[in-house]
Amino acid sequence: MIDFVSKKNWFFIASAVPIVVGIIFLAINGIPWGIDFTGGTVMTLEPVGAERLESELKGLGYEGVVIEASGDNSFNIQTATELTEEGKAKVQETLQALGLTVAFTDGTHIAVTGKAPITRSDLKAKLDGLGHSEATIQDAGENTFIVQMEELTDEEGDTIEKSLATTGTIISSSDEVSDPVAKEKARNAVIAVALASVGMLIYIWWAFRKVPKPFRYGTCAVIAMLHDVFICLAFFT
Repeated sequence: MIDFVSKKNWFFIASAVPIVVGIIFLAINGIPWGIDFTGGTVMTLEPVGAERLESELKGLGYEGVVIEASGDNSFNIQTATELTEEGKAKVQETLQALGLTVAFTDGTHIAVTGKAPITRSDLKAKLDGLGHSEATIQDAGENTFIVQMEELTDEEGDTIEKSLATTGTIISSSDEVSDPVAKEKARNAVIAVALASVGMLIYIWWAFRKVPKPFRYGTCAVIAMLHDVFICLAFFT
């Protein structure tokens, strides 16, 4: 049997080292709060794909279109009905607004070419130019980014969407949390953790009530929980 008690100092050191390193990381990077606790906007950005093309064409009244990828950022589209000159004009206007080049090969076939996917550095520069230098950008897959920024007005959101469209990039999803809601969630989270900790103390005290100083067991359990949470938080910043 291993005598853990006699080696307790080594375990204290092994525990203290990651905590100290974690404190350094937290001091440098800060805590990466999500918008649930800070408020703001989170957007997923990606190049125009087949799903968006199909959605736009359906919005123009063209059901049952067949879309095939023909290379990087290029698509061949076949419509079920022949396009009139007016229809071609509407399709061209709609797709060009997404930063796409449109060519009609005949009455039912459309060749669409997109621009090269935006890079992270170019995206950062564009957002900085629009006055959103506080935005943080995370990679979320090939040519896909998740952007977190302060809460946007409708006008600001439209400006960003139009600016990104010139690069062939679309906002595929967007979520917003207002500042009052975020503060309420943060407050509720603190209350929930406090109540859970008190509940642990009471339960463990009751379970060990026949042991001398049972309250210390509950205290140690809460400290151990906070210790683990802190280490995880520190190393994921």
